[in-house]
Amino acid sequence: MLPYDPTRSVRDKKQPLSHLPTISRASAQDVEVVRNAQELAILNQVPQNRKPFTLLNVRDVTRKGKVSRKSGDGRPWAEMWNEVQKLCKGFESELAEEEDESEDLKRKKYLPCYPTTVVYGHAAKRGLDIKRWTKGIDTGCVYGRRLTALVFGDPKHKDIDDAGDSEELEELRFGDSGKARLVSVKCRAP
Repeated sequence: MLPYDPTRSVRDKKQPLSHLPTISRASAQDVEVVRNAQELAILNQVPQNRKPFTLLNVRDVTRKGKVSRKSGDGRPWAEMWNEVQKLCKGFESELAEEEDESEDLKRKKYLPCYPTTVVYGHAAKRGLDIKRWTKGIDTGCVYGRRLTALVFGDPKHKDIDDAGDSEELEELRFGDSGKARLVSVKCRAP
C-alpha cells in the first residue's frame, strides 16, 4: 500500500494526507473516526492502491511512480511510508505552502494526519524489516527458515511453543503508544 500517489507531490491537494478527510462535523471531534476515514482515504484516493496488484505485490516504486514487484527496481515502498508518516503530526497541523516541489519531503513541514502502522509479509527476500511505521515480518518459513509473528497483548503470556524452539526477538513500539513482541519459531524444511 502506498501512502500517496508518487506521481504527485505529497502536499498536492489530491493527496489524502494533505488535508483532513471529509466527514461530518460531529465525527470530526472523534480522533479515531477521523483516523479511520484517513486510512480509508489512503486506500481509495491513491490510484495505485485501488489495484489489487499493488496491494499484493508492491516491493518498490520506480522514479516514474510505477509500482514494481521486484526489490531493487526503485525505492522500497516501506521507506516511502515511513518518511511520510514522520510528517504526520495530528489534525491541527498546518499544511505548508508548496515552494519547491523537488525539495518536497526534505523541508519537513508537517501534514495534518496521524501516523498509521502497516504490518506486511510476502517479502521473504528482505527478511525481518522492522521500521517505526512498517513491520515486515516475512522471515522465509516457506523456504524452511523461520515463521515470525507480531504478538499483541499481555507480555506475561509466553506459552507460544511447546517444542522449545521459539525465540522471542524483541519488544517494539506499535502505533502511537502500543507495544508488541516479535516471536519466531523454526519451520520445517519444505
